[in-house]
Amino acid sequence: LGDARGTYLPGYGAVVTFELTLANLTPISPFHATVTPAERRSGHDRKAKNLIALKAAMREMIARAATTLSVMPGGEQITFEAFLFNFSWEDRTGLPDRLTISANRQKVADAAARHASAAEMASLFEERSE
Repeated sequence: LGDARGTYLPGYGAVVTFELTLANLTPISPFHATVTPAERRSGHDRKAKNLIALKAAMREMIARAATTLSVMPGGEQITFEAFLFNFSWEDRTGLPDRLTISANRQKVADAAARHASAAEMASLFEERSE
C-alpha cells in the first residue's frame, strides 16, 4: 500500500516497516453496496492463507538481510513489521492488524552460513502479532 521504510537504531538494529493488504477485496461502493457472507468467508480464507506466506517471506528477508548487513553489530536485531489493512466489514478472526518478526543478526547469519535446518532457523525468529 506504500513504500517500505527502514531505519537503523544504534544499539537495537535495523527496522523495516511496510503496509499491505493480504488479499484484494472489493470495497463497499455504489457499484457493490453489500458484502455477502460468502464474500466475507472467501476474503478471510484468502487472507489466512496469505498470512502464512507473508510470515515465510518476512523470515526470508530477515535471513538475507542478516548476511548482507555485515557492517551492523552482530548482537543487534533485524526487525520487519507489517501493518495489515482491513475493511471494517471483514471477518478478521485470527488475523492480526500488525505482524512483527525479528531476529538477532549474528545468530541468523551464522545459521544461514552453516545451512541450518528449517527447524533451527525457525527457532531464531521472534514473532508478535496484534
